[in-house]
Amino acid sequence: MVGPRGRSGQAQRAAGGPERGAIELETDRRAAGPYAALTAEERLTVLADLPS
Repeated sequence: MVGPRGRSGQAQRAAGGPERGAIELETDRRAAGPYAALTAEERLTVLADLPS
C-alpha cells in the first residue's frame, strides 16, 4: 500500500532498520484515518498537491 507520502511503507521500513520501521508503521497508522474518509479521487488530488 502506498502511504500518504507516496512511498510504500515496506520500502520505507526496509531502508532504516527496526526502529525506523516502528516509527513508519506508527506514522502510517496515525495518518490512515483522515485518508480513509476521502474518496479515491480526493486522495489523488491531495497526493498530487504534496511537494515532492
